[in-house]
Amino acid sequence: MGTYARWVLWIGVENDEIDNSKLPQTTVELIDAVREELDGLENGGVIFRDIFMSGVSVGFGVEVKELHWNTDLDSENYFDDDLTLEITEIQLRVPPIFRRLGLPEPKLRHHIDLGD
Repeated sequence: MGTYARWVLWIGVENDEIDNSKLPQTTVELIDAVREELDGLENGGVIFRDIFMSGVSVGFGVEVKELHWNTDLDSENYFDDDLTLEITEIQLRVPPIFRRLGLPEPKLRHHIDLGD
């Protein structure tokens, strides 16, 4: 078991949905550049990231929210009601960017990341 746990809400595609041979070269280059940047890269007003689960890359997309597990109730696990507005805004902004890039339709996803 990992040394931390976090819940990640993200919109994007799983790695096995990405077929580089069918994508424009500029999209492949963008994905490669994003995967090299730990903090992600901005494109179209959102920050694209390499999405990890337990230390392994599982997808490409935009992290909407992450909540950290810990043994105390504090600001790290506070769920702000404004998040619903942010989710809606991101769900409207990301699909047109994916279409422009030639990527499959993104889906809203979540997972628990048990990192090392």
